[in-house]
Amino acid sequence: MITRLTIAVSLVITACASLAADLPELVYTGEAPRIQTALSPEDSQKHVQTPDGFKAVLFASEPEIVNPIALSWDSDGRLFVLQSVDYPHKFGKPEGGDRITICEDTNRDGKADTFTVFAENLSIATGMVCVDGGVIVAMAPDMKFLEDTDGDDKVDKTTVLFSGFGLHDTHAGPSNLMLGLDNHVWGSVGYSGFSGLFKGGKRSARMGVYRFSRDGSFFEFVGGFNNNTWGSGMTESFDLFGSTANNNHCVYIGIPKRFSSEKKFLNVKNIQGHYDIAKVCKDPLQQVDVRNGYTAAAGANIYTARTYPKEYWSRVMLVNEPTGHVVHRAILQEDGAGFKEVDGGNLFASSDNWSAPVYSAVGPDGHVWVADWYNLVIQHNPDRRGMSNQVWNAKKGLGNAHLNELRDKSHGRIYQVVYEKAKTKKHPTLKKAKTKKLVAALTHENMFWRNTAQHLIVSRELTDAIPRLIKLVGNKDVDETGLSAAPVHAIWALKGLGALDGANKSANRAVYDALAHPSAAVRKAAAQALPETEEGSLALASSTVLTDENMHTRLAATLRATELPKVGALNEAITKAKTVGVRDEWITVALKLAAGDSTPVKPAKVDAPARKKADVVVTLKTIKEKMSYDKTLIKVKSGQTVEIRFVNDDVMPHNVVLLTPGKLDDFGAATDAFLTDKSAEKKGYVPPSKRVLSATPIIAPGKQASIFFTAPATAGKFPYVCTFPGHWRLMNGILEVSDGKSLTLNESGKTKVLITGGGGSHDFLRWFGEADGKVFATSGARVDYTENTKTVSDQLAEANLLVISNNKPFSSDWKTGIIDHTNKGKSLLIIHPGVWYNWKDWPEYNKQLVGGGSRNHERLGAFDIIVKKPEHPLMKGVPAKFEITDELYRWTHAEGGADVEVLAIGKGRKSGDEFPVVWVVKHPTAKIVGNSLGHDERAHTLPAYKTILRNTLEWCTK
Repeated sequence: MITRLTIAVSLVITACASLAADLPELVYTGEAPRIQTALSPEDSQKHVQTPDGFKAVLFASEPEIVNPIALSWDSDGRLFVLQSVDYPHKFGKPEGGDRITICEDTNRDGKADTFTVFAENLSIATGMVCVDGGVIVAMAPDMKFLEDTDGDDKVDKTTVLFSGFGLHDTHAGPSNLMLGLDNHVWGSVGYSGFSGLFKGGKRSARMGVYRFSRDGSFFEFVGGFNNNTWGSGMTESFDLFGSTANNNHCVYIGIPKRFSSEKKFLNVKNIQGHYDIAKVCKDPLQQVDVRNGYTAAAGANIYTARTYPKEYWSRVMLVNEPTGHVVHRAILQEDGAGFKEVDGGNLFASSDNWSAPVYSAVGPDGHVWVADWYNLVIQHNPDRRGMSNQVWNAKKGLGNAHLNELRDKSHGRIYQVVYEKAKTKKHPTLKKAKTKKLVAALTHENMFWRNTAQHLIVSRELTDAIPRLIKLVGNKDVDETGLSAAPVHAIWALKGLGALDGANKSANRAVYDALAHPSAAVRKAAAQALPETEEGSLALASSTVLTDENMHTRLAATLRATELPKVGALNEAITKAKTVGVRDEWITVALKLAAGDSTPVKPAKVDAPARKKADVVVTLKTIKEKMSYDKTLIKVKSGQTVEIRFVNDDVMPHNVVLLTPGKLDDFGAATDAFLTDKSAEKKGYVPPSKRVLSATPIIAPGKQASIFFTAPATAGKFPYVCTFPGHWRLMNGILEVSDGKSLTLNESGKTKVLITGGGGSHDFLRWFGEADGKVFATSGARVDYTENTKTVSDQLAEANLLVISNNKPFSSDWKTGIIDHTNKGKSLLIIHPGVWYNWKDWPEYNKQLVGGGSRNHERLGAFDIIVKKPEHPLMKGVPAKFEITDELYRWTHAEGGADVEVLAIGKGRKSGDEFPVVWVVKHPTAKIVGNSLGHDERAHTLPAYKTILRNTLEWCTK
């Protein structure tokens, strides 16, 4: 058997792509964005690169094919193409523009020459699979069967099999339908989700893989993923996989959800082994997040034929990345009862920016067929934040997709990726085949034909096939990979025909014997199909599959044991299996389930000791589908205990990482570089860095987590950011730590206001800093508040308006700085505490800058303010007379002090005394305003007081 290492090395070596020497030129128009012009099908084909020995052959294109979204083939091997020209906006229209077209190559020249419209007037049809008699199509909210009852290749009967797919978002609905080995139809669904009623009750699904019965009476959610899901796939051994958007392009479904709904048990595992895509285009990719990675991975079909070299056989998963213009080869490498993914390079890669492979699958000829959406606008909701040359529009339309006139509705291509050394083989036609021919088709080397034949046998209820199927189960032929495919399909066909319900002794015995088949895949199928009877339990118990050397077979057998009657022998076999020393996470879980053990696989997490209640609790949320936090500024004080409670209301995972002060770009570069590390996902995409202070794990949609910390003693601006791939540029904010004596408001304001505070008898920060500062900030100014009156900072030099509200001493440097400020013609507002006679060692302050001062005041209470100079700009919009509750300073002019112009006075209610409350100091170079108001909080919240402050800012900074 070929080793997995050989597969990896071989595929990576052949990843060197062939490329035509003379490529058709790419032509561009416009700037920001710079738009490439579409190429003709023939010219675009030349831009496609394939591995050595392969070539891309154009099978069909516009005008017959536009926006192809899915491919399927009928039982005669004819190609059906689902074209969704309505996507993304014409959602729910009764007369849609989508259609299904049959494409045939009648003259065998490798190109379609006959196009028959099988169905039209569909609306946002996103998935399709051919079945006997017609096509099952996913068209939210419905799953429909489009039937051709008279054989004229036109649908003439439509049946809604079931309904319940969400309508919120057109790129998050059902897709990737396929026929499963278990006689069901399989598909994927994104975050729009599904909820419907069936015989067994309500069934729901969201972001993952599901299966349903051909008649629509049964539905099961099989694997739940962590992102918008557009891919489901299965190997010839019935191993289950999927792919999602946003850096999760390869997922293994080890234990279907029906075995345990408890989240403490494994269901799926993200197994991708690399981040980057191997793009060949030179222009920047149109990607919002997971840049140069798998941001829009679609499809998970496995190579299940024998036309390609043997290293492809049931070991290469085809992952389309339309934003990267590639079809990736994800090599599936066995890892116990699970798998790992190894980067196999690309099977298809285009340097044409319009090329957008959205679906690929193995066709009836054994070659891979690719649906190229061929569209400049590929992403549902592009976002230009941090992007270069982004085709963008902020407005959304129906289907939750952004409106963009550049969305194309006139192009589309279908390619075959042909292995040039392959021998041309005539494929069978099964539409009118009898039982004997259908059973014979179960031996075909291409799983497409085996699967098609199996489903025809079951859907047509060909019970006369049972003897032949029983005989086929006993076929012991094994191919080079260890697979014996025909018995696998024969077992599942018997299951679908009801022959394994316990009554048919010959069929049961054939399956029991198959538990010892030389092919692990056959043993696995036999275990999964065992009759749910005591006899089935005894057959499983007496076999060796519960300790099978093949871990995938052992896993399937152990899970099947949970569904069979618990006879004593089976219980003993399960107990014995637990003694076999295998350290495998999947087997460990399966054995616990089989034994009825509901305790967690890992010890329950012990809660941390009760912690001190946070001084500040901040709830930080995501803005749904905006890739943003709802807060970009959080303010706390040094020494406070802080809890940031992160609630992820988005449809994709996010986290919160708190950093030390510094450039975000530097940390972002480290985050991007870390993505190539294999441990990045396990470590929550948080790179090892001394700048990381605290971080939540990656939080799934609808979940929450907290970080708890003590705000640093040093004031500063601490960035917080999401490190999920590509998000740091878009999702970031600032935790502003104040020392309790400083703050900044409206950092982008062009006019600079510096407020000094501090001293006794007042809450300086709250009222002069925060309240008054907010008035200035909402008027467009940047406001800095400080209580540092010892060391002069650059803020003083930059200030257009200096506001003095402190009554604590100034250092000599500050005194010199204030005088220099006014001598340079910069403005000064001296307010309430600042107009007091505070500093005996600095008499020049009161004489030259205040014009006088106060040494006492009337008792706190209400008094009247009367405007004396209503024509002055400072009194614009101020009532001629108004009441205020405050301290009325007994301000008097200083002997020999600067002249002042009194603009408003305060008059005591009891004393009747009048004192200046707002005045202008006449200075040779500067505008200086004195304002004795502001002791009480009722003053700071008074509209007239705020108007005076706004007028002061405007007049002083003209």
